[in-house]
Amino acid sequence: MNGRIDTLDLPAFLRLPSPICGDCARRRRIAQWSVPSTLTDTLVLIVEDPFICNYLTALLSRRGYAVMLAGADRAVDMLRESPRAVVLITNSPGLFLRFVDRLPLLYLSAAPDLSLAARFHRCRVVVKPFRAEHFLGALEELCAEAVHA
Repeated sequence: MNGRIDTLDLPAFLRLPSPICGDCARRRRIAQWSVPSTLTDTLVLIVEDPFICNYLTALLSRRGYAVMLAGADRAVDMLRESPRAVVLITNSPGLFLRFVDRLPLLYLSAAPDLSLAARFHRCRVVVKPFRAEHFLGALEELCAEAVHA
């Protein structure tokens, strides 16, 4: 497969050129697409440091979440075109201020800017370092809100 993603079966807004996140072939993949039935239309988009991307992809894909890794510019393009509900996980929410009214945000940071987080209508802040249970609880709240929005 030469580190490439077979994009023929993906929706148009997910047909992104490689690399999606970093230069490593492991970061070029999209994690499994089966999601819990209550979250069928929710995609978790991660724009983070590669180490955190790898950890969160492993954590979330084991639990059945649809996960997409992207750089900031690619994520903005995808969010503009995306018909699906998306929950964004990032440590740089300032790059996504144009989506504050519709984008659920899980803000990961060692020193979060709470005034920036407050601009998002649906936001949870998880302080690094974090425990998996705390992170997953915040994500589940946001996903539930995204499904009902």
